[in-house]
Amino acid sequence: MTGRTPDLLAALGRRDGQHVLARLVEHPAHVGELIDANAGISQPTVSRRLAELEAIGLVAHAQKKSLYTLTRPAHMRPLLRTERRQRDAALWSALGRPHAVELVLTLIAAPRTPKQLTAAIDALDGRTVSRRLAELIAAGALRRDHVTGSYRVMNPRRIRALLRSFSLLASDLLSAELAAEQSIRQRLG
Repeated sequence: MTGRTPDLLAALGRRDGQHVLARLVEHPAHVGELIDANAGISQPTVSRRLAELEAIGLVAHAQKKSLYTLTRPAHMRPLLRTERRQRDAALWSALGRPHAVELVLTLIAAPRTPKQLTAAIDALDGRTVSRRLAELIAAGALRRDHVTGSYRVMNPRRIRALLRSFSLLASDLLSAELAAEQSIRQRLG
């Protein structure tokens, strides 16, 4: 995972951030429209989320018109399906925790016990594995087989598709960032 990936996962994991993104998937909007469309979310919260989303490259702000737009709507649509948005917010939040994606990918390959996961992923100790497993279960991504003590991904096809969509988005953001850095270097000589 790149350094920006946790920020991106955190943005997708915030329900109020998801509401803002879901509205922007439909069409560009002014702050006032986003507040009206997201009843119960305050203006400071909407502004804070927009600033976070702009900082990670998901949202662009046209100063003259004070209009916000998604920079990559095609990548965002599969990640923000309305019928799953609340449930997915918990999943994105859990996946944003250190090593969670690595755990899920390991479990997609084969069900494993916490001890096997600790052995398979060098950077993790038993406590961290247990914490991440509990978070992923609460998010609806995993289930535990009480007979064998192993954990498995509940819907591997869906999780793979979500991670694939997320990977495309993260890759696109990283490519844009690298191109901008390269342009700066060329200008500097």
